Amino acid sequence: MTGVLKDVPANSHIHANFIGSIDDAWSELANEKSNWKQSGVSTYVTLAKGIDSKQIENRLNAIFRKLESKNPDLIGANVFLQPITEIHLQSNLKDELESNGSNLIVYAMGFIGIVILAIAWINYINLETARFISRFKEVGIRRIVGSSKYQLLSQFLVEYFCLALAAICIAGLILYFFTTNLKSLTAISFENIFSWDNNEVISMAAVIFIIGSIIVGIYPGLFLLKFNPTAVLKGRLSGQTKGAYRKYLVVFQFMVSMTLIAIVMVIDRQLDFMRLSNKKMDVEHVIVLNNPTAYAGEDLKVKHTSYEVFKNKTLQNTFIKEMTSSSAVPGAEIGFSYVNLIKKDTNALFDPTIYKTLFVDDNFISTYDLHLVAGQNFTQPKINNEWIEPWTDPNWKTIILNKSAIKELGFSSPEDAIDQTIYFTLFDDFQKYKIIGVIDDYHHESIKKQIFPTIFASNYRTFQQVYFSVKINAGSNPADALNFIEKTWKESFPEKPFDYFFLNDYYDKQFKSEYSASQIFILFAGIAILISSLGIFGVTLYEANARLKEISIRKVLGSSTRGIITLLSKGNLKIVLFSMLLTTPLIYFIANEWLTHYPVRIKVSFFFYFIPFVILLITVAITASFQTLKAANSNPVDHLKNE
Repeated sequence: MTGVLKDVPANSHIHANFIGSIDDAWSELANEKSNWKQSGVSTYVTLAKGIDSKQIENRLNAIFRKLESKNPDLIGANVFLQPITEIHLQSNLKDELESNGSNLIVYAMGFIGIVILAIAWINYINLETARFISRFKEVGIRRIVGSSKYQLLSQFLVEYFCLALAAICIAGLILYFFTTNLKSLTAISFENIFSWDNNEVISMAAVIFIIGSIIVGIYPGLFLLKFNPTAVLKGRLSGQTKGAYRKYLVVFQFMVSMTLIAIVMVIDRQLDFMRLSNKKMDVEHVIVLNNPTAYAGEDLKVKHTSYEVFKNKTLQNTFIKEMTSSSAVPGAEIGFSYVNLIKKDTNALFDPTIYKTLFVDDNFISTYDLHLVAGQNFTQPKINNEWIEPWTDPNWKTIILNKSAIKELGFSSPEDAIDQTIYFTLFDDFQKYKIIGVIDDYHHESIKKQIFPTIFASNYRTFQQVYFSVKINAGSNPADALNFIEKTWKESFPEKPFDYFFLNDYYDKQFKSEYSASQIFILFAGIAILISSLGIFGVTLYEANARLKEISIRKVLGSSTRGIITLLSKGNLKIVLFSMLLTTPLIYFIANEWLTHYPVRIKVSFFFYFIPFVILLITVAITASFQTLKAANSNPVDHLKNE
């Protein structure tokens, strides 16, 4: 050991426990022609200031073109340089070091945050203009006694900024005390976002907030100052306070609320659909053990003997149903992925199709309940506990393919491919292999990904045993089974750490981004509905205050309380209906755009439009009922005695 590495930040795309040097063995491998298509090593280049990355790309590709004649694998291949800061959000390449985030989701979240801030500002305008009706006389008197418009505008702006400052302080306290809760809910590290080192985010947020605040803070003052002070003091405001634009602002709020509710429903339904979809395999009741010395270079005979001893001891327990070893398990990426890997004829043209190779033993298919549509499984050696050389194994140079691979190879059917000889390059040049079976396509890596043509090669119970999968019987106590497996592991491999995970939980980790997005949208939708409720409250308050004399006259002339409530509520219903009409195509577009990223997806049904409408309608009815009932039950004498 030459040094101790500082912990890698959580937002890095490289997470290593230790770093080793690429020695001479790797250098020799890199010089072999067969390794031009390997993706096991990532290359990082630091460019001097002022150097154009495109020039470097052009020079590298020129080298590739010169090498094409001697290295057919390079035909059509191109190299490009990618800024390291763009990898996490803007990269979606094969064999990434880890699952990346989505630039689209980040921009969508930022846009929604700005929209929610905008509807909060709209609410302030609606509520303040409604409240300012009671300040008409105050403003009229102050203007008559000599106050200028600029002085009054300054006063209103100061009032707004005092309110905004209080809101910022409260928001800061909420963020400070609930950071852990918000992080677990949204999977976002707020410490990194609000770090003073992140000047770009803080500056952008400050600019948006300040510009919006100035506009919003000035508007209510302009609303008051547009009235003639003499008319204000004489009470002649009829026709001056209708403000239909306020209703359009509320329509915008309702559109945002219904859209967010619909998005939450779409994400949640898609998440359930993916979880419950037929993956054409069984990942339930499986405990996976990591083999830390899979690539340690141990003697193959020692590996075989140790594994067989551990397996036989494990299978003696009635809790255990089956056990298998493999290079990858469902939910983990199949690392062996190459082009021009398998073909019917060695003289065939270069094939750019990506094939994945999975190394398994003879129990893999039955352990994961895969469907063998044609042919047979790998043959179990007759002598299980004794060492036999791989080339004497009955599975030597036999392979099993999935249906996608059969289709890519041009076979008319799975049955047509059985016992056919093809050419497969495992580590050396193309050699003859016999197809003994065909497996139905299943979602190995992720149900969110397309199914790649896959080659199943035997690991001869010694090779590429990266994972040991132990399937327990349904109904068995997982804790008791796990305790037994751990005890057996320590007896068989006392020098190896016991590292395990439950496969169903591991497979569901692929849905982490959807789960986090769902939680964030639920939070946003809740905030939007709350703000929209305040918005309809402000509109109702404004209309009720502006129409008090009209309501009083109607009551004097015989209108019932129910009739007045219907009169005041009719406008709210029109707003909600109009919002629904405008929101329906928006929901359709956003939902379908979101779902196009998934090969297996739900259909956008009528309920995604109807349920948000019902939720908002109920919210509006509850919110507006207080002011509506108050106005309908008011005493007409209180508002007509001065007429």
